[in-house]
Amino acid sequence: MERLPLYYFNIVHTGGPAARKDRSAEAPWTEIQDSVASLHPIPKKMYNDGIFTFNNRLIVIAPEYVSKALDEIYKMPEGQNKRMLQKLAHLGSSLVPCEEQRLLAAWNESETEILRKEGAGETISAEEIGRQSVYLLTRNKVIGQVIAQTLAEDEAGILFLSFIHNPAGMMVNYLRDVQGLNVIEMNPDLR
Repeated sequence: MERLPLYYFNIVHTGGPAARKDRSAEAPWTEIQDSVASLHPIPKKMYNDGIFTFNNRLIVIAPEYVSKALDEIYKMPEGQNKRMLQKLAHLGSSLVPCEEQRLLAAWNESETEILRKEGAGETISAEEIGRQSVYLLTRNKVIGQVIAQTLAEDEAGILFLSFIHNPAGMMVNYLRDVQGLNVIEMNPDLR
């Protein structure tokens, strides 16, 4: 039997401080909703950037606890992404946190500083850009490793990652070629 797929969606965040607030940010979610409605089999596990592990321990959040975890633990802002995760949980998908908390915090801190400097017209050093790139590549590696360790061959999965993770299909190729996953990129036009 062939390994069941990991459906990969490039996303644009529509909730929270880093979210895009224009109409173009909402448009991809209509396509994503239509695509998710047609998936068969329904993904057994779902993965999303920004959802971190605790003490780097692999955990699986059962469908009935996903909404509570998104609200109380992750403080996920209202938006299309949160609604999609809740919908999938209602259909029986478990949530697997796939980011390392300290690494994610370091990336967020660095990203906030880069955006501040950019907005103020200040120079962003090559060192800052390089550090941010290393953070992103390391985040991608951790996400891929968590998926490879938690998604069984007989389980379909779904992955939602901000489009910044996948320039030129880099993340899709990593998951497919290095981790050996059967990745189906559902919306490559969003890269």
